[in-house]
Amino acid sequence: MDKQKAIHALKDITKILNRYNIPLWLDCGTLLGAVRENRIIPWDDDVDLGVFIDKINKKTIKKTLAKQLEKKGFIVHFFWDVININRDGVCVTLHYYHVKKEKNEAYVKRIKGYNSVGSFLTQMRRLLSVEYYGKFILKTRESRRYTLKTNLFKFAQLFPIKLRYKAFCLMENLLKSYQKTYVVYLSMPKEYIGKLKQFTYYDSWYNIPQMPEKYLEKHYGDWKTPPKEPEKWDWTECGDWKKIDINVFNINNI
Repeated sequence: MDKQKAIHALKDITKILNRYNIPLWLDCGTLLGAVRENRIIPWDDDVDLGVFIDKINKKTIKKTLAKQLEKKGFIVHFFWDVININRDGVCVTLHYYHVKKEKNEAYVKRIKGYNSVGSFLTQMRRLLSVEYYGKFILKTRESRRYTLKTNLFKFAQLFPIKLRYKAFCLMENLLKSYQKTYVVYLSMPKEYIGKLKQFTYYDSWYNIPQMPEKYLEKHYGDWKTPPKEPEKWDWTECGDWKKIDINVFNINNI
């Protein structure tokens, strides 16, 4: 990941979401690098941001954001758990956080898949549930593979939602047969994340959780010690992540 392009993308995305009063914060590896080293972690391959799902889940908001981001050269894909925003080979991932008011906690879910069949089925689920509000792409600054995938996402949305939902359920039932493909779940006290504070990062101000150290401990356990072998490091084996059944799709969210 090109550091300068990543910083530029981070600034542009933050500026646009702030314009529409959508709070977001440095998250996951990006937050870890900012707090621990005040830089992008050298082996990090994307930019991570967090956003509360209730602030961004309406289709009108998604369409507005997609339009504004595309004006800046980004390609935007909305999925069940994240928003993927790409430009010039830099992927920015916005992770959805849910709030359970009755339990006074926030939580985030992510899917993990390791074997080839499980990974294929996971990608098919994403294809069937994606929201993409852009146009078919003939020329782009992204790779050919990424351009093809985006056009495939656009084509998939031409099919009726009920048909896509049936196909999605089929993929979900098949996924349950593969033990190496699963959803991980992380919950944390809302006080860690309910309020945000400002943090200087690459000469700009960004939001971070009110209690970043406790927040990072939930995510990574011993977050202060860099891994000796980053390529073998698995964040699902750190922090308080728990496995849950695959049951995350809601047709009303499309």
